[in-house]
Amino acid sequence: MTTGTENDRKTNTEVRTMSNIEWGTETDKKLEQIAMDADFALEQRGGLDTRRNDTEDFIELSVWGIREMLRKAYELGKAER
Repeated sequence: MTTGTENDRKTNTEVRTMSNIEWGTETDKKLEQIAMDADFALEQRGGLDTRRNDTEDFIELSVWGIREMLRKAYELGKAER
């Protein structure tokens, strides 16, 4: 059984790990463009970079926009094999 403190430590470690993801490869740039093309809020926000601000990092997305992003990302993956 873990205590609240142990869970907090685990969560903080996971957050640090996630924040170390770098968006720099050509594939990453293509995925970011797919997301911005499929959703106006992401386009207005200016990309997928973490801003460490809840109102900027947690935005509303439409389900059809998410579906379109996933479909295009899948097609990109198939094309890059």
